[in-house]
Amino acid sequence: GYFFLINMFLVVVQANSVLDIFYDVIALQFLQQLDDICFTLAKMDVFGKRMKRATTRKCFSVEYAKLPFARRKKLSVFVKALYLINLGILLVGMGIINVKQDRGDFNCGSISIHLGDHIWEEAVVYNNNSTIVRERMNLVFSYFNGEYAKNGTTKDGRPIYIEMNKYSSEPYEQKVPARIQYCVSEKAWVFMHPNIRKSSLNDYNEECPWLLKSSETTEFNLLEVGGDWKIWIGT
Repeated sequence: GYFFLINMFLVVVQANSVLDIFYDVIALQFLQQLDDICFTLAKMDVFGKRMKRATTRKCFSVEYAKLPFARRKKLSVFVKALYLINLGILLVGMGIINVKQDRGDFNCGSISIHLGDHIWEEAVVYNNNSTIVRERMNLVFSYFNGEYAKNGTTKDGRPIYIEMNKYSSEPYEQKVPARIQYCVSEKAWVFMHPNIRKSSLNDYNEECPWLLKSSETTEFNLLEVGGDWKIWIGT
C-alpha cells in the first residue's frame, strides 16, 4: 500500500501533463494487481499441478472470526484517521515541491553555450539610454560563448540565465549581459540581448528581440528542450 502511494507521489510530481499521470497510474495499478492475477491463474492449474497445490492450501482459505461491533468501530475510526494522515502528508509534500518549483530550485544553476561562427551583418546596437550607437554593425555570435548562470528571477514561471564574465565567471558590473529566457509570444526559449534589435524604426516593438530561439515548446527546464534552434542572421 505505502509503496504504491510513494510511487503515485513520484509519478504526480514528475509528470508533465494530466495524460501522463493517467497512463502511469494505469501501469502502476496493473503492476499492483499482477500478483493477484498470477495467484488466480495458479489456482486454475495454468502453471501446473505443483503451483495449484501450493495455492490451494488451507492457509489461503482461513476465515477469521467476525470482530465485535465496538472493536470494528474503533478500527473504522483508526482507518479513517490513517487515510486523513496519508492525505495530509501527500498534500504537504506536494506543497513543498510546488514552492521549490516556483523558486526554481530544481532548475539547472548554470549552463555553457557555444554559438558557432555565425555573423549577422546588419545588427542594430543601442546603448543603455536606448540611443543607436551604430547601425549595420557586424555581430559575431561566438562573442557570446561562455557560461550563463541563473540570476534568481523568473519569467512566466521559468528561470532567466544571464551571461557571466568570461574571465571570472562572475556577473558583469558595467556591461549589459546577454540572456536566455522563455518568451510567451514566441512559445519558445530565446537567446537575446537587451541592447540589440532587428530594426531601428521608432514604431518597431518586439517583446522578445531574439537572436536565437528554440522550436515551440512549453518546457520549464531548458536542458529538456528538444529540436533545432533558429539563429537570426538578417532577413
